[in-house]
Amino acid sequence: MDPEARRRACVVFRAKLSRDTGLNLPAAVCEGLLDTTYEKCGGGEEVSLQSNPGQFYTCLGRVIADLELPSLVLPDNLKVALWCYREAAEVYTHPRGMHSLAWCYDNGQGVTKDPAQAAVWFQRAADLGDAHSKATLGSLFLYGDARAGVVKDAARGLTLFREAVDLGHDPALYHSAT
Repeated sequence: MDPEARRRACVVFRAKLSRDTGLNLPAAVCEGLLDTTYEKCGGGEEVSLQSNPGQFYTCLGRVIADLELPSLVLPDNLKVALWCYREAAEVYTHPRGMHSLAWCYDNGQGVTKDPAQAAVWFQRAADLGDAHSKATLGSLFLYGDARAGVVKDAARGLTLFREAVDLGHDPALYHSAT
């Protein structure tokens, strides 16, 4: 990545993170995060704050949550990852960011566990065509989940599983055949 573009991206990212969370990330740590995010999430193409901010924030959240940078010291890495997912989901309407945000709510990672809020974000991501979210929602509907406020609707659940399979989410095959 062009050093000047990396510096500009760090300035933007650090300013937003500081404004929203109060965390002041050192420039060197920011650069390490950006380099790791570009390396881990590019899949052959550069993923950057400029080229695809929704995907960038989703990947950055995953890097932070997975502690891909063991030397990185954050007061609460899961809350920072949650902030990244929220940025991807709310600001950039990125379906994988929505799915990751839903997963955090569903599992209480970086936020108080809230299955109903998780279901809302899984639905939003599914509406945008996220296969994994369709499969997750399919499971919620197939069995029902009172915690999430989802009433059992096996037909809707199976439809969501089939849609997930059609989008290439192979694990949903198990349910779509039932």
